[in-house]
Amino acid sequence: MISLILFFVEKIFAKVAKGSLFSKLNNNFVQKFKKSQIDE
Repeated sequence: MISLILFFVEKIFAKVAKGSLFSKLNNNFVQKFKKSQIDE
């Protein structure tokens, strides 16, 4: 069971490493969204 979880965690980390550029864009979007929420 634990090994299965670790397997999925590794796959997720591999995806995150590949999609680091996407995650940066996503973080920027989230920050802008939070700012717009605060302004309202």
